[in-house]
Amino acid sequence: MNAKKFSEAMSELDSKYIEEALAYKTKDKKPVWVKWSAIAACLCLIAAAAITIPSMLSPWESDGGAGGTMAGGSQVILQEVPNLFAGQKVVDAIAQDITNQDIESWAEVANAAFDLDYVIPVYSTANVTQDSHTILETLVFDDQYIIPVMAKDECIGTATVAQEENKWIICAYEHGFDLKTEVDKNKDTATCFVDVIQLHGRGFLTSTDTEEFTAIPGFGISENMSGEELLNQILNHREAIYDGEG
Repeated sequence: MNAKKFSEAMSELDSKYIEEALAYKTKDKKPVWVKWSAIAACLCLIAAAAITIPSMLSPWESDGGAGGTMAGGSQVILQEVPNLFAGQKVVDAIAQDITNQDIESWAEVANAAFDLDYVIPVYSTANVTQDSHTILETLVFDDQYIIPVMAKDECIGTATVAQEENKWIICAYEHGFDLKTEVDKNKDTATCFVDVIQLHGRGFLTSTDTEEFTAIPGFGISENMSGEELLNQILNHREAIYDGEG
């Protein structure tokens, strides 16, 4: 085809086909910054998930309490049998964060120190409801531990430790409470240490089958009893409070 015939052929093309072709070539092009914005958004979502998911799991995977579900804050409702002693990760962290000077200051005794073989998770009955059937169902782990304070090979008191801004601190101290002796008396049978907050009592859950409760003398519950009896006392106390408020 010579130049003249080619020119004539080109002139016969409908102008609308040319316009459509140009439109197709340009309509789907997006600025480069749009693509990079989408990529950046995806990366932000991945980073957020990486931060959020571990923080949601850490309270009940902290090697100290039993597995459970979050109930708000650091509170964990138990779904399996708890532990009498804290895990080694928790013990090591407490030893690193709390100094002997801190312990001496609270105990008001020189050379006072923790017995780190007795770091005991505290499980409270804060989750009790009218529908509760067992003590285990009522237990909540608040990420707090109690530890005997020793001086001259004697337990002179008990400290309660908790986390504040990701650091373990002493938040309470009970002069004269010999936690070590109480644990030694029950450690062969005890499942966990229980703070019965409704009755101001403390003790050990010594069986998860019949749920026998062994009371620690000097607190709100003076007698040992079955889990069923303890649960009934808690529920009766709750009901009396609600009736009084009504």
